[in-house]
Amino acid sequence: MLSAKPKLPFNESLQPFQEQEDDALNKDIIVSVRSDAVRDPTYARVLADYQAALQRYIEEDRWKTYPFLASIETYSKCNAACDFCPYPQLGRKGELLSELLFEKIISDLADSNPLGPAMMMLSRVNEPFLDKRLFEFIQHIERQFPNVWMNHVSNGSPLNEANFDRLLASKRTSLLKISFNDHRQDRYEAVMKINYQNTLKNLRMIHAKKVAGEFWFPVRIGRVGDGSSDDLAFLGWVKREFPAFEPQVSPRFDWRGKVGSSTYEVPDLGCAQWFQLHLLANGRDAFCCTDSEGEAGIGNAKTHHVVHDIYNSSERLALRTNPGSRLGIRKCMSCAALA
Repeated sequence: MLSAKPKLPFNESLQPFQEQEDDALNKDIIVSVRSDAVRDPTYARVLADYQAALQRYIEEDRWKTYPFLASIETYSKCNAACDFCPYPQLGRKGELLSELLFEKIISDLADSNPLGPAMMMLSRVNEPFLDKRLFEFIQHIERQFPNVWMNHVSNGSPLNEANFDRLLASKRTSLLKISFNDHRQDRYEAVMKINYQNTLKNLRMIHAKKVAGEFWFPVRIGRVGDGSSDDLAFLGWVKREFPAFEPQVSPRFDWRGKVGSSTYEVPDLGCAQWFQLHLLANGRDAFCCTDSEGEAGIGNAKTHHVVHDIYNSSERLALRTNPGSRLGIRKCMSCAALA
């Protein structure tokens, strides 16, 4: 058995609509992904928690000039084609981040702060475990920043036992989020366009290891919600089939107009994304997690220092120095994401 979960940075509070122990919250979680969510008491609690976590970013001086979280997309490839994701129309499909550019990005981060960010991710609009170099990149980060925590997001299909055991060799994983999206095989395959039974087999293998105590970090099984009763059914299914995992329904957003529409309204508050750095496989800077093509970004890691020139550009620095509501920021005023 492994030791108890270590103390993590506070960004875990920025995970909206995570299933709770209290079954009475189930109905509230469903309501809170509807368009009238701002009038729902559960959504009000989510906003309050998000605002409290955001305030902690604001009050911590080091995040004003250095990213709390840095994400790097190493391979613009996904084997799924989800209807709520911009990947099917992505312009950089198949692009690989070069090893030299990866090293340059890490060097830029280390040059600005030897401790590195509090959190890192090696994904953006992709399935990160399709990149055969991923585990080498993880090792590189852990050598450079031994205290960094890493979050991993996957659709689960490449996470066979061999790959998952390689992930377990990393000792700095703080969360594995698996985007599963529907518990019914026909709907799963219609939404995600990948094999249901293959992913389910991987989930059962990972769950068995979790139950056996082979790793401590949480595994979150997620669905992008539509506000229907299917959301509640999904939460119940995960809880029954995988009791050691955390079920989650997240409200969908429109990826800056790339996909459908959001399921809830734009909140009158700031955004944690202002304290994060996102880099795509072509080197482009993405303004935030919803900027799938880097169209709202201001630079490229190939030619710009990722901290001095991008994170601390006058535009970005102003957001963190005098933070206000996203409703007053042109690039943010239509975004409902709580990420």
